[in-house]
Amino acid sequence: MRYYILISFLIILGLELKAQDSSIPLNISIKNTDTLAPQQTISSIDSLKSVVSANLVKGDTLKSVWTLMKLMDAYSHQANYAQAYETIWSALTLMDNSKNKVVKSHIYRRLGAMYSFNKRKKEALKYLQMSLDIMKEAVDKGTMPKAALANNYYTFSYTYRGLDEPEMAKKYLDSSLTYYGDIPDKIALPFLKFEKSYVLREEQKYEEAMQTLAEIEPWFEQNTPSYLVLVYAYWAVLHKRQGNVDKTIEYYKKAISISDKYQSHIDFTPFIYEKLSEDYKRLGNYKEAPKLGQGKNLECKIL
Repeated sequence: MRYYILISFLIILGLELKAQDSSIPLNISIKNTDTLAPQQTISSIDSLKSVVSANLVKGDTLKSVWTLMKLMDAYSHQANYAQAYETIWSALTLMDNSKNKVVKSHIYRRLGAMYSFNKRKKEALKYLQMSLDIMKEAVDKGTMPKAALANNYYTFSYTYRGLDEPEMAKKYLDSSLTYYGDIPDKIALPFLKFEKSYVLREEQKYEEAMQTLAEIEPWFEQNTPSYLVLVYAYWAVLHKRQGNVDKTIEYYKKAISISDKYQSHIDFTPFIYEKLSEDYKRLGNYKEAPKLGQGKNLECKIL
């Protein structure tokens, strides 16, 4: 792990790693650290690691931190949580002596999300709240716009979705939409609408939830196709709630196809394989069911 060794080497030597004064440099996109959406292949992981090392040599801590957050996302998409944790903690270590609290807020938010993926609710909410508190303080001081809070509330919302707590997910989604505004690197609105579809589903407003997914599908096809793994999997659940087994199978298979194509959201595929197996058994297709039931041996997520 060349870049981890390099981080330790620089810290041990006590070299001063410079960070820019701006909280979010306009020339560095942080959208990817908010959405967990982009495809990240093995080659792109190697590329991100090289960028981290190069920026550390230059003494550009901030770019290194943003890249580490993207690298963490890449590892999490591969369900490589050990590497993802190590990566985000490396980012936090780099910012230990920095006065740039807003950057730390972004790191805490990503760390909280990581804990939530493994259903470690207490740790997840702890770091998400730390992130939100920092951002609220920055807003109160006038150093960050109120719209910046939308990202924090959005992360709370999808965290509670993953914890299968729709009422809390709705509460924070409403807050995110309240603060949503036109700022650099804002979260794209279709991601918030995806969370809305989950809330609508849990309110048993199935048709409205489906209409919402149909509305955002073209945007994801054009901009972030790898996220369609989640869109199609949640769409399948809606069909299942309405008793349409054929459509349920169709959309689960579409989700698997996208996951295989982009090697993204691999941690969701065990759930999909499991549910597909159940649906085939329900149709009397016992030959297909056992094969699907042997899906990848990873921890399932609640959809």
